Amino acid sequence: MALPAISCQCLTFGRTACLEEALEFFLRQDYPGPKELVIVNDLPAQRIVFDHAEVRIVNAAARFPTIGEKRNAAIRHCSGDVIVCWDDDDGFLPGHLSACAHYIEGYDYARPNRCFVWADNSRIERTSGSYIAQHVFTREVFERVGGYARMNSGQDMDLDNRLRRVARCNWPEIDAREITYLFRWANGEYHLSGFGRDRPGVTSGYSRIGEWVSCAVAEGRVPSGEVRLVPQFRQDYGCMVRRFVEEHSPISGVQESRDIDVRSRGEAAFGMQLRRGGGGTRELEELVTGSALPWTEWTISRALAMELVASLERRQPRRILELGSGASTAILAAHARARGGAVLSLEHDRRYHRRTEQLLAELGLERFVRVLLAPIADRTCADGQARPWYSVVLDGTFDFVFADGPPMSVGRDATLFALWPYLESDWELWLDDANRRHERACIELWQRYFPVSGEVRQVDDRGLAILRRSDRPSQVDLEGTGPNSAAGISHDGLPSSSTH
Repeated sequence: MALPAISCQCLTFGRTACLEEALEFFLRQDYPGPKELVIVNDLPAQRIVFDHAEVRIVNAAARFPTIGEKRNAAIRHCSGDVIVCWDDDDGFLPGHLSACAHYIEGYDYARPNRCFVWADNSRIERTSGSYIAQHVFTREVFERVGGYARMNSGQDMDLDNRLRRVARCNWPEIDAREITYLFRWANGEYHLSGFGRDRPGVTSGYSRIGEWVSCAVAEGRVPSGEVRLVPQFRQDYGCMVRRFVEEHSPISGVQESRDIDVRSRGEAAFGMQLRRGGGGTRELEELVTGSALPWTEWTISRALAMELVASLERRQPRRILELGSGASTAILAAHARARGGAVLSLEHDRRYHRRTEQLLAELGLERFVRVLLAPIADRTCADGQARPWYSVVLDGTFDFVFADGPPMSVGRDATLFALWPYLESDWELWLDDANRRHERACIELWQRYFPVSGEVRQVDDRGLAILRRSDRPSQVDLEGTGPNSAAGISHDGLPSSSTH
């Protein structure tokens, strides 16, 4: 039987170093059948050049309006019957195309259930459930569903949902020895998915990236003019893979908790959206009221979880930061899946980090949140005092913070000192356990240094403090007994003058 012709669609925009690695990954493929790499560059300041019989480069005269339209253009230039996603910021081991040809044989759409994750710039951190960029599909089924939608973040998930409805699907279960895809987060480049989905009236991540790259070109940080690619690796990925496999042998036991059966996960991860047309609120409510989440004395209460679901639906936050992971992480990830947005969760305890990632994988939510292991270290605050805080360098700003950590044994005093430069003007911070003396003392401390307003709500016996930026001197109602107890609070729980 003749091997199928495979075309790899590769989009690029000002990420030359990543692109040269993506090119090297392609040139090392062992696939014996016909293959090609189609690179679409729509940075007008660059003209990318590389001469190879299996590499086609399209330099567009102007930037495409959306990523979806850019992907459609790339596939129009593809000649193969099988299409593989070849994102320039990810990695593909030498057997990737051979594996794709095997997965798609007899099917229209396929995606294996595991991948490697490279998140700390020095090693492969773990294996994870399937990432959308691993998918492979036939040109016929792609054209049958009408291609990618005209959208930015989420265009791949949108296509995935439509393909699942009509395609003959294959969800191969593989172990670590068979993984060929490397999700690369720690490559020092921008990631569109980190900005969340586009929102009316808000500058899109796609536009912000365009502005950043234009500035980088003007400053000489991104090359302009004719750019001749030099295929090369800047990391020894082969060594990383071998080391990971050796450290986690026997292979069948590697991170067993993350061995996800994609076929059984399909209903949890995608079924509710298909049945309800993406009804985010009902999906989140069922997650909270059902048995999927662990409810213990160490997790947030169901009552607080329901308050969180209602607030997320009302506010539609764009970038969410969570302090301390657990059941709330799954709720935030489910919201991001249903409504868009980016979620970063900080966890200092390796055991809880592992448990949270296991929970997310079981629910099919691991792609919608980044759970970062961040040990605790002293941080000098604005008042000159050293206080314990997560060892992390934050990137970008956040409009919603859910703080259920660090634990009281560590202390939460540093929270607002550390986060103040990273808060949007319309930020809101939820502080759990607000009935404890420690949290009350933290609020009083922050009031001395920052313009903060808000109230404490008795949603459960632990109490919830909701803090916001204030144009007036700091004022937090610490005596509130219900959701509308503080002065100036309307029936929706927001300040009456709020513009959220």
